[in-house]
Formats: sequence, structure tokens, C-alpha cells
Amino acid sequence: LAEPPERGDPNALRDWHNAVDAGRIVRGDRSMLFRALFNLGRNAFEAGAKAVTVTASDGPRVTMIDVADDGPGVPAALEAKLFQPFAASGRPGGSGLGLAIARDLVRAHGGDIALVLNGAVGATFRFTLPTRPPD
Repeated sequence: LAEPPERGDPNALRDWHNAVDAGRIVRGDRSMLFRALFNLGRNAFEAGAKAVTVTASDGPRVTMIDVADDGPGVPAALEAKLFQPFAASGRPGGSGLGLAIARDLVRAHGGDIALVLNGAVGATFRFTLPTRPPD
């Protein structure tokens, strides 16, 4: 799925790759999970990624959702404070809220989020969702 960017060059495209199996069922609030994915992707594209790929796999009692990009990776100076509100914006004019909001949304489902891979060929964030929703 390719979409135009929110701002900037109107001819640039944001290339999303949905590599999640068509039959996979993820339980959660659709709007909240969309916002978490959107925030992760928007951060990646604004950092310079050309493509973002979303995959899913099973872990013990959780579904793991990976959001991988082909951008420049997360600067080392930002890694320790990635999920702190207002602390981790890596770009001028950024609020530093995207990842904090994504974490809050995932935690509202009983899961968590972390940076699991980082380097010059991109970053991968993983969030986990319990296979059974919290009571």
C-alpha cells in the first residue's frame, strides 16, 4: 500500500508492506491499534525511511507485531528516552509524543512495545498483544 505523505513533497510516497497472514486474528481496539501502527510508521517515514513492513508472529501467550523500516535507524542518543513524552523527538518541530502514545495504546491492551533492532539499515519496533484480551 502506498500513500502520499501528510506534508512535504506531494509526489513522495510512503510505502507500507502488510506481511501479516490474511487469516491472522488480532484481538484489540481497531482504532487504537491503527494509531499505534500509524505513529510508528510516521516516525519512520519522517526519519527518512522509504518503506515500512508490518509482520506478525506468535510468542508464548502473545502475538508479536513487528514494524520494520528501511530508514537510518534510531540515533543512539535517543534510544534511552524513546518512549518518554516530549523527550525523544529526533526532528525539528517534532513533539516527541508519537512513541509515547503508541506505548500507551499498546499497554491499554495489556501488551508492551520495544525497539528490538536498530542500525544503519533501519529500525524494528515490536509490540506484543496478549492472545486473550485483558479482563
